[in-house]
Amino acid sequence: MKKFKLIFLTLSAIFFASLTAKAQWTNLWNNNIYGVCFATSADTCYTTGGSGQIFRTSNGGLTWDTMQTVFYESFFNDILFPSANIGYACGGSAFGIHKCTIVKTTNAGQTWDSVTSNTSEYEFNKIFFVNDTVGFFSGCDFLKTTDGCQTFSTITHPFLGMINSIYFFNDSVGLIAINEYVNSTKTRYRIARTTDAGLNWTTNYLDSTNNSSTIWNSKSINDIDFINSSVGFAVRDNGMYLQSANGGISWTPATLTNDSTNLKNIAMSKTSGVGYIACWKYTGTAYQSRIYKTIDFGFTWQTNFNTSFDGFYSISMATDDTVYAGGYGYIFKTTNGGATSINENNFSENDFIVYPNPFNGELTIQINSTQVFQFTLYNSLGDKIIDKSLTKKNSTIDLSAYSNGIYFYKLTSDKQLIKSGKIIKQ
Repeated sequence: MKKFKLIFLTLSAIFFASLTAKAQWTNLWNNNIYGVCFATSADTCYTTGGSGQIFRTSNGGLTWDTMQTVFYESFFNDILFPSANIGYACGGSAFGIHKCTIVKTTNAGQTWDSVTSNTSEYEFNKIFFVNDTVGFFSGCDFLKTTDGCQTFSTITHPFLGMINSIYFFNDSVGLIAINEYVNSTKTRYRIARTTDAGLNWTTNYLDSTNNSSTIWNSKSINDIDFINSSVGFAVRDNGMYLQSANGGISWTPATLTNDSTNLKNIAMSKTSGVGYIACWKYTGTAYQSRIYKTIDFGFTWQTNFNTSFDGFYSISMATDDTVYAGGYGYIFKTTNGGATSINENNFSENDFIVYPNPFNGELTIQINSTQVFQFTLYNSLGDKIIDKSLTKKNSTIDLSAYSNGIYFYKLTSDKQLIKSGKIIKQ
């Protein structure tokens, strides 16, 4: 568990609430959309489509408004709203007349204006803004704006390939994930970091296992998201993801699924520890789309939703519980955070009580079940200090020898997370 150690350095006084609602994802809409969605509130969500169209709901998905941009021969790959009224979408067309397209709205999507198109390459695929005016657009080209897309500057980097994802902490420090061209039959992916707005880049992760892949079957890093300036994740194909505990300076590989699942998009709360990953895989005969959820800052992930629709490509959190997920041709939504491990195992919140909190010397774990559970306790540095099986309904653990401070626990059964939380010794 050492790879998780530094993650806990950033955790403060946050309670890992164990949710009890049953899984409930509703298919809101089937249409000509490209699987990209962005929610600005629980009721307002945007998604993009072909023929230069952007769609909006302002009533939680009951109805959708169609907004036609000028780019009838283009599609949009990403959409983002730095604030409720100001939003951007980007895309392009490899064969149409509008390449590398960017549009902007200042009135919550009612109208959209073109800000640039027809650059030297084909399309943009990612947007990232650090505030209303400072943002980045990546794909075949890599552009930066400091004035809300009135003007652009080109960011150069020494790597050959498509930038699949970007994340910036401010206007100078950021990361890019590149699907790097090696030769006509080989690719690899790379994460590079800049601290001077793109003037210089250092490689922080370079995949060496993908070099034998053909160009058509190459795998890539698809999305990057950070909880804060230290703890972040990069999701990739083949069921894998990367973790960083130092702002992207170094990365540790981890496995979510041991198969060909493509992890496409990740959304993490900056405060609560809740996050979601949207993904899909093709079995050779059918698609399987899935959403994973964490309630403990990515320490553990649980399956939250399964469907046979053709691929989740995007996920957007309006709140911890109200989440929109987009796939090819459809949008799903949950208003209760989806599944939780407690309810899926037929347990209730009162079946597991850890008390007192705060505590002084002894901690009691009350379990109203005959099953065997594993109780694991970590200090604020992420060091595992207790790991024991519980077979009694009431177990007392003596922690008087440990220093005062914040501790984190998880309760598992058959390696499935049942409950996690924070306790304080004082």
